[in-house]
Amino acid sequence: MTKLKKSNILRPAALNGKAYEIIKRALLQGEIEGGAFLSQDVVMRKYGIGRTPFREACNRLQHEQLLGAVSRIGYMVPKNSSRSLREIFEVHVILQRVVAELAAARATSEEVKELDEVTHRMISLEKSTNSYEEVVRANTPFHLCLARMTHNQELVRLVTSILKRTQRLCRRGGKSE
Repeated sequence: MTKLKKSNILRPAALNGKAYEIIKRALLQGEIEGGAFLSQDVVMRKYGIGRTPFREACNRLQHEQLLGAVSRIGYMVPKNSSRSLREIFEVHVILQRVVAELAAARATSEEVKELDEVTHRMISLEKSTNSYEEVVRANTPFHLCLARMTHNQELVRLVTSILKRTQRLCRRGGKSE
């Protein structure tokens, strides 16, 4: 019996994770516009992913509200309405108040140092680039660092979800579709 090297085999979970990252990046970077239906065949061909990883990735993205399921058709990228923009940013603002309060009360000295480093990186990037998208991406580690400082995994999950959705919205420059 021939032994196969582990490095040559991509396990189903790894393939699903790869498909998820590819489709998520395409959504967040606007390669797939709001209101578009995801054609399984087109996405599989364009990004080189299989049927099962495609479905698993879409299910996960639907759970994260980056995709909507359309019965018997497949998946659709939600459009950004002015209302949805306002609602997401209202939730983000409310959530950040709670996160900041809890982080201030619960953070360890090591976590405060990490936040300071993340903040300095973000500020230096803001000064060195004119790219709005780069600044938005640099903002994510700051908010995640604060969320982890709460020592509340539910808050970390909520912040992660909101950040993914606001990243997509900010990439569109706040324009509704």
